[in-house]
Amino acid sequence: WFLPFPDDYVVEQPNWAELLHSTVEALPSFLGVGYLWDPMYPHFATFPVVSQKQIDLQGFFLPPFFPFLFGDTWMNEVGVLSGMIRPSEASVKIQAQTGHDHKFRDIKLWSDLFHTLRPLRENTAIRMLRAAFGPDSEEGAYLITTVKERSDLCVELQALQRTDEFYAKWDDTGFVHPDYAAVRSKAVAFMEHA
Repeated sequence: WFLPFPDDYVVEQPNWAELLHSTVEALPSFLGVGYLWDPMYPHFATFPVVSQKQIDLQGFFLPPFFPFLFGDTWMNEVGVLSGMIRPSEASVKIQAQTGHDHKFRDIKLWSDLFHTLRPLRENTAIRMLRAAFGPDSEEGAYLITTVKERSDLCVELQALQRTDEFYAKWDDTGFVHPDYAAVRSKAVAFMEHA
Protein backbone atom coordinates (compact mmCIF):
# COMPACT_ATOMS: atom_id res chain seq x y z
CA TRP A 1 0.00 0.00 0.00
CA PHE A 2 1.23 3.48 -0.87
CA LEU A 3 0.38 6.77 0.84
CA PRO A 4 1.76 10.21 -0.10
CA PHE A 5 2.30 12.25 3.04
CA PRO A 6 3.61 15.83 3.38
CA ASP A 7 5.64 17.26 6.20
CA ASP A 8 2.98 19.74 7.37
CA TYR A 9 0.46 17.21 8.74
CA VAL A 10 0.44 14.64 11.54
CA VAL A 11 -1.71 11.53 12.01
CA GLU A 12 -3.76 11.82 15.18
CA GLN A 13 -4.10 8.18 16.28
CA PRO A 14 -1.18 6.08 17.54
CA ASN A 15 -2.82 2.99 15.94
CA TRP A 16 -3.33 4.71 12.60
CA ALA A 17 -1.65 1.91 10.63
CA GLU A 18 -4.07 -0.66 12.04
CA LEU A 19 -7.06 1.60 11.32
CA LEU A 20 -5.85 2.31 7.81
CA HIS A 21 -5.18 -1.38 7.16
CA SER A 22 -8.78 -2.28 7.97
CA THR A 23 -9.95 0.43 5.55
CA VAL A 24 -7.90 -0.71 2.57
CA GLU A 25 -8.51 -4.40 3.24
CA ALA A 26 -12.22 -3.71 2.68
CA LEU A 27 -11.62 -2.48 -0.89
CA PRO A 28 -12.74 -5.05 -3.49
CA SER A 29 -9.83 -7.08 -4.86
CA PHE A 30 -7.39 -4.53 -3.36
CA LEU A 31 -8.54 -1.96 -5.93
CA GLY A 32 -9.88 1.49 -5.18
CA VAL A 33 -8.84 4.32 -2.89
CA GLY A 34 -8.72 4.42 0.87
CA TYR A 35 -7.83 7.65 2.60
CA LEU A 36 -6.94 9.22 5.91
CA TRP A 37 -9.76 11.44 7.17
CA ASP A 38 -8.84 15.13 6.88
CA PRO A 39 -11.34 17.35 8.75
CA MET A 40 -10.25 20.36 6.67
CA TYR A 41 -11.34 18.48 3.52
CA PRO A 42 -14.00 16.01 4.67
CA HIS A 43 -15.10 13.34 2.21
CA PHE A 44 -12.04 14.03 0.04
CA ALA A 45 -8.96 11.82 -0.31
CA THR A 46 -6.35 14.41 0.65
CA PHE A 47 -4.17 11.47 1.70
CA PRO A 48 -5.10 8.64 -0.69
CA VAL A 49 -3.91 5.10 -0.02
CA VAL A 50 -3.69 2.68 -2.93
CA SER A 51 -2.32 -0.81 -3.50
CA GLN A 52 0.45 -1.88 -5.85
CA LYS A 53 -2.29 -3.60 -7.84
CA GLN A 54 -4.07 -0.24 -8.24
CA ILE A 55 -0.82 1.42 -9.31
CA ASP A 56 -0.14 -1.32 -11.86
CA LEU A 57 -3.66 -1.03 -13.30
CA GLN A 58 -3.48 2.76 -13.49
CA GLY A 59 0.11 2.88 -14.73
CA PHE A 60 1.40 5.27 -12.05
CA PHE A 61 1.05 6.15 -8.37
CA LEU A 62 0.45 9.88 -8.73
CA PRO A 63 -0.34 11.43 -12.12
CA PRO A 64 2.83 12.39 -14.00
CA PHE A 65 1.03 15.13 -15.97
CA PHE A 66 1.37 17.88 -13.36
CA PRO A 67 4.40 19.52 -11.70
CA PHE A 68 2.43 19.83 -8.45
CA LEU A 69 -1.03 19.50 -7.00
CA PHE A 70 -3.79 17.31 -8.47
CA GLY A 71 -2.36 14.00 -7.22
CA ASP A 72 -4.89 13.71 -4.41
CA THR A 73 -7.64 15.17 -6.60
CA TRP A 74 -6.84 12.60 -9.30
CA MET A 75 -6.97 9.67 -6.89
CA ASN A 76 -10.11 11.00 -5.18
CA GLU A 77 -11.88 11.24 -8.52
CA VAL A 78 -10.78 7.75 -9.59
CA GLY A 79 -12.27 6.48 -6.32
CA VAL A 80 -15.51 8.39 -6.84
CA LEU A 81 -15.82 7.35 -10.50
CA SER A 82 -15.35 3.68 -9.61
CA GLY A 83 -17.48 3.86 -6.49
CA MET A 84 -14.57 2.23 -4.67
CA ILE A 85 -13.44 4.84 -2.17
CA ARG A 86 -13.35 4.47 1.61
CA PRO A 87 -12.44 6.86 4.43
CA SER A 88 -10.41 5.56 7.33
CA GLU A 89 -11.10 6.08 11.01
CA ALA A 90 -7.51 7.32 11.15
CA SER A 91 -7.40 11.09 10.80
CA VAL A 92 -4.87 13.85 10.25
CA LYS A 93 -4.43 17.44 11.33
CA ILE A 94 -2.31 20.21 9.90
CA GLN A 95 0.46 21.64 12.03
CA ALA A 96 -0.33 25.18 13.12
CA GLN A 97 3.02 26.63 12.07
CA THR A 98 2.58 25.80 8.37
CA GLY A 99 0.26 28.69 7.55
CA HIS A 100 -1.85 26.53 5.21
CA ASP A 101 -1.14 28.72 2.19
CA HIS A 102 -2.01 27.19 -1.18
CA LYS A 103 -0.63 29.11 -4.14
CA PHE A 104 -0.01 27.47 -7.50
CA ARG A 105 1.49 28.95 -10.64
CA ASP A 106 -0.78 28.85 -13.72
CA ILE A 107 -3.57 27.20 -11.74
CA LYS A 108 -6.06 27.68 -14.61
CA LEU A 109 -3.82 25.85 -17.09
CA TRP A 110 -3.34 22.89 -14.75
CA SER A 111 -7.02 22.84 -13.83
CA ASP A 112 -7.95 22.81 -17.53
CA LEU A 113 -5.52 19.95 -18.12
CA PHE A 114 -6.99 18.02 -15.19
CA HIS A 115 -10.47 18.33 -16.68
CA THR A 116 -9.27 17.47 -20.19
CA LEU A 117 -7.85 14.22 -18.80
CA ARG A 118 -11.13 13.14 -17.13
CA PRO A 119 -11.76 10.44 -19.81
CA LEU A 120 -8.51 8.79 -18.69
CA ARG A 121 -9.83 8.62 -15.12
CA GLU A 122 -13.17 7.29 -16.35
CA ASN A 123 -11.35 4.57 -18.29
CA THR A 124 -9.27 3.72 -15.23
CA ALA A 125 -12.44 3.41 -13.13
CA ILE A 126 -14.03 1.06 -15.66
CA ARG A 127 -10.90 -1.12 -15.80
CA MET A 128 -10.82 -1.19 -11.99
CA LEU A 129 -14.44 -2.32 -11.85
CA ARG A 130 -13.92 -5.05 -14.42
CA ALA A 131 -10.84 -6.30 -12.55
CA ALA A 132 -12.53 -6.13 -9.14
CA PHE A 133 -15.90 -7.66 -10.00
CA GLY A 134 -15.36 -9.76 -13.14
CA PRO A 135 -17.67 -10.07 -16.15
CA ASP A 136 -20.69 -11.65 -14.43
CA SER A 137 -21.25 -9.34 -11.47
CA GLU A 138 -24.47 -7.32 -11.37
CA GLU A 139 -22.86 -4.88 -8.94
CA GLY A 140 -19.87 -4.39 -11.23
CA ALA A 141 -22.10 -3.96 -14.29
CA TYR A 142 -24.20 -1.37 -12.45
CA LEU A 143 -21.13 0.57 -11.31
CA ILE A 144 -19.73 0.54 -14.86
CA THR A 145 -22.98 1.80 -16.41
CA THR A 146 -23.15 4.65 -13.88
CA VAL A 147 -19.56 5.93 -14.24
CA LYS A 148 -20.82 8.76 -16.49
CA GLU A 149 -23.29 9.90 -13.83
CA ARG A 150 -20.53 10.07 -11.24
CA SER A 151 -18.31 11.85 -13.77
CA ASP A 152 -20.99 14.51 -14.27
CA LEU A 153 -21.13 14.94 -10.50
CA CYS A 154 -17.35 15.41 -10.39
CA VAL A 155 -17.59 18.11 -13.08
CA GLU A 156 -20.31 19.85 -11.09
CA LEU A 157 -18.34 19.71 -7.83
CA GLN A 158 -15.15 20.94 -9.48
CA ALA A 159 -16.98 23.87 -11.11
CA LEU A 160 -16.63 25.83 -7.88
CA GLN A 161 -12.86 25.71 -8.35
CA ARG A 162 -12.98 26.77 -11.99
CA THR A 163 -13.97 30.40 -11.63
CA ASP A 164 -12.03 33.57 -12.34
CA GLU A 165 -12.33 34.48 -8.66
CA PHE A 166 -10.80 31.15 -7.61
CA TYR A 167 -7.95 31.51 -10.11
CA ALA A 168 -7.24 35.09 -9.01
CA LYS A 169 -7.13 34.06 -5.36
CA TRP A 170 -4.91 30.98 -5.73
CA ASP A 171 -2.61 31.71 -8.67
CA ASP A 172 1.01 32.31 -7.70
CA THR A 173 3.55 34.53 -9.41
CA GLY A 174 6.42 33.88 -7.00
CA PHE A 175 9.28 31.38 -7.21
CA VAL A 176 9.69 29.50 -10.50
CA HIS A 177 11.52 26.18 -10.56
CA PRO A 178 14.16 26.03 -13.35
CA ASP A 179 12.37 23.07 -15.00
CA TYR A 180 8.92 24.65 -14.87
CA ALA A 181 8.97 26.24 -18.35
CA ALA A 182 9.64 22.89 -20.03
CA VAL A 183 6.87 21.12 -18.09
CA ARG A 184 4.45 23.96 -18.80
CA SER A 185 5.23 23.97 -22.53
CA LYS A 186 4.40 20.22 -22.73
CA ALA A 187 1.05 20.85 -21.06
CA VAL A 188 0.26 23.76 -23.37
CA ALA A 189 1.16 21.70 -26.46
CA PHE A 190 -1.03 18.84 -25.25
CA MET A 191 -3.96 21.17 -24.59
CA GLU A 192 -3.63 22.68 -28.08
CA HIS A 193 -4.09 19.22 -29.61
CA ALA A 194 -6.73 17.89 -27.19
